[in-house]
Amino acid sequence: MKEVNAETIFGGIFGLVSIVAAVMEMYFSGYEMTSIAGAVKDISATMVAVMVLLLIFRDFFSKKININFEDRFKNKLDSWAQNNRTIIKKSDIDKQGFYGYDMFTDMNNFYKGANFSKNSGWFVRFPEIKESNYNRNDIKIDFHLNKGTFFEGLLLQPEELEERYEKIASNIRDFIFKLYSNKMSEAFYKNQTITIIMSNKIQTDEEIDSLINILDSMIKAYLVSANIKL
Repeated sequence: MKEVNAETIFGGIFGLVSIVAAVMEMYFSGYEMTSIAGAVKDISATMVAVMVLLLIFRDFFSKKININFEDRFKNKLDSWAQNNRTIIKKSDIDKQGFYGYDMFTDMNNFYKGANFSKNSGWFVRFPEIKESNYNRNDIKIDFHLNKGTFFEGLLLQPEELEERYEKIASNIRDFIFKLYSNKMSEAFYKNQTITIIMSNKIQTDEEIDSLINILDSMIKAYLVSANIKL
């Protein structure tokens, strides 16, 4: 309930007063059938207004119970990871100060749900989930291009491999920047890693959702690139 007019609030308050008055009248009348019937009638007439008021109070106080930023962020990431559990999982061991997820290097495992520990590499790293790390306009997020994801079974010389990495990175970087140019200030590639720099703070649920949308789009870009074997 975003907006509540005064009539609704006062209607609910006076409805509560009417209910109390009806109960008191019934009490002082000695619980006679006529007084009970009258009280029930009066209570019924004001119950809708009272229920509306109670819903307003519930909505108001539920908003006052704030879940801290770290828990809200992690809860949304956990839900995202669960939705994509056939291709990514939370990293077991993170580099200090970072939070991240791994991805299957063999895309066939998308269908199999195989053991990650045998065939996976890191997919995304972002700052440790502390509010101070996300209350800034230059949040850095790294996406790794795993050799097994894109070049499984291909015998390539180092220079050939780097050339293909750069082509994949260029496509993915252009794709993600075009989709989210209003969310990021920069996207660049270096050492098998695509780095994006967010241009806005991440604090609200909506801003967290925007980051998760970027993660989803990157998964799609990886799947397409792995399929076409650039």
